[in-house]
Amino acid sequence: MAWQLAGLTEAGLTQALVIEAGTRQARRLVAGELLPDGSRLVSIDRDTITVDLEGCTRVYQMHRKQPIRSSGSCDVTPAASE
Repeated sequence: MAWQLAGLTEAGLTQALVIEAGTRQARRLVAGELLPDGSRLVSIDRDTITVDLEGCTRVYQMHRKQPIRSSGSCDVTPAASE
């Protein structure tokens, strides 16, 4: 993943703190801005953010590397065969 959700702030304007992969720098983003992978930050909630990339909507929660929900035209990775 090109970025990770590091935090959320609510001082005045609600912002998501995002760390780009390979860096230690956090960027503050508001709804409508682009994330490092080109996806758009759609909304910021109490402990989640919603992002959209080409019709694939994903919800990320604090301290989780993978999305907790996906909808729309998201690629589905087939399960590994045993």
